[in-house]
Amino acid sequence: MQVGRGGWDIYQNGLNWENGLQVAGGLLGLGGNYTTWRRLPPGVAPRTSGIFASDVDPLRERIGPAYRSHPDEYDNILRQLREAGVDIDFRPGNLAYSPDRGGVGRIILDPEASMRAVRHEFRHFLDNQQAGFPSFAYYYNNGREFARLEARGYL
Repeated sequence: MQVGRGGWDIYQNGLNWENGLQVAGGLLGLGGNYTTWRRLPPGVAPRTSGIFASDVDPLRERIGPAYRSHPDEYDNILRQLREAGVDIDFRPGNLAYSPDRGGVGRIILDPEASMRAVRHEFRHFLDNQQAGFPSFAYYYNNGREFARLEARGYL
């Protein structure tokens, strides 16, 4: 078995000690960052261009970047994030949403991210907004909620 992305593994296989520890270890900064781990098909090498590697965006190769495949939706999401005051950081090869306790947080997007990846990170922002903008510590202490929201980001 290859090392799997904690949240993705929870979504695919249900919560267990192994993927729960992957998520917890990533949140604590103990290595194996939860945002870069995922199961990969045999023979597929992960992209390692950054801490939030975009190898978790398999649709990018098939449907292209969001700004091209879904320009209106992409612009609408970016507008909503900007209006909310979210720090949008475009970094090639990276995807993440980082909550900030009491604040709107930061979203890191590969400029060439697929619409699916943009929706996933935007969903994290919306879920965090609905919860009143708790910090990473909140999710660390509420592993089931973290897993539920990570899975929800793929729906």
